[in-house]
Amino acid sequence: MGKRRDPRAATAAVIVAIVAAVPAPAAAAEPTEADRAVALYDVGRYAEARAVLERLDAAGGIDGPMLYRLSFCFGKTGDPRSQQSTLQRAVAALSLEVPEATTLEPAFYLANALRNLNRKSEAREVAIEAVQRIEGGAWSPKEDPVESFRAAKLYADLGRQSDAAHWYRRALEGFDARPEAYPVYIQWSRRYLAELASSTSDYAALEAELAALAATGQAGQSDWDRLAVARVRLGAWKAAAEAWRKAEQANPAEGDRARYAWRLATLASKLESVPDTTPDGRSFRDIGQAELEALMKEQGQRVMGMVARAAAEPLSDEEREAMAAEIEAIKPVFVAACLEYTARELPIRETVFFGGYAPLIFHETRWNLPEPAPTAEPEKQP
Repeated sequence: MGKRRDPRAATAAVIVAIVAAVPAPAAAAEPTEADRAVALYDVGRYAEARAVLERLDAAGGIDGPMLYRLSFCFGKTGDPRSQQSTLQRAVAALSLEVPEATTLEPAFYLANALRNLNRKSEAREVAIEAVQRIEGGAWSPKEDPVESFRAAKLYADLGRQSDAAHWYRRALEGFDARPEAYPVYIQWSRRYLAELASSTSDYAALEAELAALAATGQAGQSDWDRLAVARVRLGAWKAAAEAWRKAEQANPAEGDRARYAWRLATLASKLESVPDTTPDGRSFRDIGQAELEALMKEQGQRVMGMVARAAAEPLSDEEREAMAAEIEAIKPVFVAACLEYTARELPIRETVFFGGYAPLIFHETRWNLPEPAPTAEPEKQP
């Protein structure tokens, strides 16, 4: 086997490459400390960014955006008091910088800072003014993916979803050139677009956004879970099972839902078809939780009962054939009901466990009729 690459070394190399790409002042041979702080901040290494920013702040003269970054780093590293005091300083500095700014950066951070201080009406006014300057041509974020991201966030703050989506997509196009430099921005953009798709039940778009996020290696357990649900809605059972396996691996200690879910999706992938409707013709999506639970329990216990009977007593060929046919008819209905229950984020583990039919999910052999245990022959008398 080859030598395993140290991910910390890889990230350090990324930061070196990022700061080296920043145009240095004419008199300087190396990127500045400020450049390094921004690069560390952008890749989410907040403790290291904090150390650099604190040095810069102690030396005096850091601007509003850098004060905002420092306040954010304080919050991420467990210093809420310093976070709040620095945030107040950032607001004071940014308020002076926005009117003369030639980029979106000061307005973006000022709106965020005011929102974080629960000064929402003031944050909205900043966002309104910023988008007016974008639309009036005073600020043009088109050529810079980070500026495009900032524009998107400002539009999103105003609830202008289609405009926000446009700029998030434009930002993502730019980030594609160096995704390793902007992981936090990419996560935020993908999750916004995923939420937008989810709000309109556009499962194809939702699946695409979450799959793209997963491809970056930045997906968390909830991201994998939502990706699996989107794939269930699209009928992509095998892919859903794979996503739920990833969700379990992302946090095994809290992986019970995913453990049940990927097995259900695997069962679905092995069926000829998975029905959309209940045996009485109603859509699974239209029935309530209580009815869904009753259907799952009825079908599950029916199968468990037939399997127990087959294990306990001899059956005629006709009886075994009839039971096997009934089980085959029940299986897709049961799986479809359980998947619908899971897709709604209802408590699948608890419901099937206390309902007594969890073995049908965890052990495929429980769907097969066993042969009865052989009866011991009586001992012959000498």
